[in-house]
Amino acid sequence: MTEHAKHHLHESPFSMTSVLIVLAILSAVGGFLGVPHALGGHNWIATWLGLEAHAVDAGAEALERNLAFASAGLAAASAFLATLIYLKFPGLPKALAEKSRFLYRLLKEKFYVDEFYDFVIVRPVRAFSDRFLAQDMDQGLIDGLLVNGSARFASWMGSLVSVLQGGLANNYVFYFLLGVGGFIFFMVVR
Repeated sequence: MTEHAKHHLHESPFSMTSVLIVLAILSAVGGFLGVPHALGGHNWIATWLGLEAHAVDAGAEALERNLAFASAGLAAASAFLATLIYLKFPGLPKALAEKSRFLYRLLKEKFYVDEFYDFVIVRPVRAFSDRFLAQDMDQGLIDGLLVNGSARFASWMGSLVSVLQGGLANNYVFYFLLGVGGFIFFMVVR
């Protein structure tokens, strides 16, 4: 971290940390209230929300418990193995990386999941957003027709009315007589 960045570091104000503390407490309590039966809990949240409308066979409960323990065990074993390797054999990670470059690069790049997601999801959505949403919808429909179009319509209507309201009394008399003549014509023809 640069000295410039260190200079700008500061603690979050109480207005931010207090909300985070409340959210952390509610998350912890909510987590304990949602412990499934397979792990020894009562799953009060699911019962309260009505999510358990059907009976679950014992095999599904056992599978849920076994998968939860397996994932927690794998995480603990991985953390233990990483600690052991980096503390007891600090040169081993570099040697393994040089020995199997393909596996090292695959793990380093997280199996290229981010690149795949970027190519399959992010780029098409960004292209759709830039072309259709930003240009056609925002600039064409919203800005062009609704915002600027309504302003142009109001300006056009104002220019029509401004012809009638020029401030000259003889024009007002002319328009009045034109209106009276039109009214009389309408009454006679009808």
